[in-house]
Amino acid sequence: MVLAAGRIRSRLRRGAGSRAAAVAATASLAALLLGGCSPGPQPFTFGEDQCAHCRMTIADPAYAAQVVTTTGRAFKLDSSECLRGFLDSGSLAAPDVHSSWVTAIDTESLVKAESAWYVQSVSIRSPMGGGLAAFSTRSAAESAAAVDGRVMDWDTFRAGGAAMKVPGHGH
Repeated sequence: MVLAAGRIRSRLRRGAGSRAAAVAATASLAALLLGGCSPGPQPFTFGEDQCAHCRMTIADPAYAAQVVTTTGRAFKLDSSECLRGFLDSGSLAAPDVHSSWVTAIDTESLVKAESAWYVQSVSIRSPMGGGLAAFSTRSAAESAAAVDGRVMDWDTFRAGGAAMKVPGHGH
């Protein structure tokens, strides 16, 4: 298991190709390391997977998200906006949700949604038009938001902090 994890990290360091490969490798690594311990995120198939909330094809690895149930079922989503909408929809009872994951745009890796920091900005072209991106750290989010954005933690984001649409984006 350690050897396989090392190979994945090595591929990431060498630039295995694209952000899609990096996000898929991160999900695979998380599944490998968590295998048997607890449910974790599943690899995406970009251009084929369908968003469990809006039904769009998940195409952009920089914004992909997942909800994983206590039984290990992964609901794949095309953006943080859809993650919030899916959780708010009542499609799953809160006790059935094991974990929620977002792609941190600064590290191109999946991070727990509750620990991510969110930026809403007219400069961000997210799939659902909310101008929203997740970041792995507060400092990375603040740096990205310095010119025209606002930074939110998970609680602010979940409470509706990113509900408004960004001008110029229409879905």
